[in-house]
Amino acid sequence: MNAFCGLDCNSCGAYIAHQENDEKLRKETAEKWSVIFKTKISPEKINCDGCKSSSDVLFEHCRVCEVRACASKKHIDNCTQCSDYPCEQISFILSMTGETQIFLESVER
Repeated sequence: MNAFCGLDCNSCGAYIAHQENDEKLRKETAEKWSVIFKTKISPEKINCDGCKSSSDVLFEHCRVCEVRACASKKHIDNCTQCSDYPCEQISFILSMTGETQIFLESVER
């Protein structure tokens, strides 16, 4: 399952920890992301049903993600289906992760 931006939810620590109810993975992911994002993330926040889920269970960043909000509003499956692709928001994400770039290139119009 890929997010609108192309990130693989099945590889996401928050998604896996929630789906498998894995407390050890929640703690490890919280510690890792706290360092990466230079903020304190508690293990209790490491829960997610995936970017495209209609569930209220989303990692806190996913709740406010501009790419997710935009794609949901436009009713598209991924950013490459948008007439504005690549926009400023997705370009920022692409600059941060090669995984997203590879996925989106494989589905690009």
